[in-house]
Amino acid sequence: MSILSDSKRKKVVGVGLGKGKEAVLEGLEEMESRGSKAEGVKYATTDFSPSYISAVLEYIPNAIQIYDRFHLEQLLSKAVDTVRKQEQSEATELKKTKYLWLRNEQTLTPKQQAKIYYLSICFPKIGEAYRLKELFKQIFDNADQLGSIQDLKEWMKIAATSKLVTIQQFLNTLQSH
Repeated sequence: MSILSDSKRKKVVGVGLGKGKEAVLEGLEEMESRGSKAEGVKYATTDFSPSYISAVLEYIPNAIQIYDRFHLEQLLSKAVDTVRKQEQSEATELKKTKYLWLRNEQTLTPKQQAKIYYLSICFPKIGEAYRLKELFKQIFDNADQLGSIQDLKEWMKIAATSKLVTIQQFLNTLQSH
């Protein structure tokens, strides 16, 4: 299901069944039947689906395309987990720690924080991946949009110095979109 919403009024303005160009078009048609115009859409938030990306470019070309936080963080979490798996193949201490690395730093108990700290020292690659993930999340917690853009650029510079392949792949995905 594809949902079109007005973020200012916090209302659904169109719904399309499925996930793709046809669903976006269906949602836009419903939106227009409710009195809104596709030309008035300023921002389009999507995941990385090529069909969504091409639908936005085709049907609402003036909209700035934004990739949603959930999918960005999900992609980065997968990169962190890949590093964990690679490190775990050589170290049994990392077994059963998957969800520890995927949790938000703010939700960790003091015991879990100590474990992350210890494992990050013992296994610097997963420690680096986790640190980059947490820095990335902090960007979205910043309410200042201009600051967030600057923070994202700074994060990308830091990530570019990483030798972790999965972080470089994530960075390439960001830059290509």
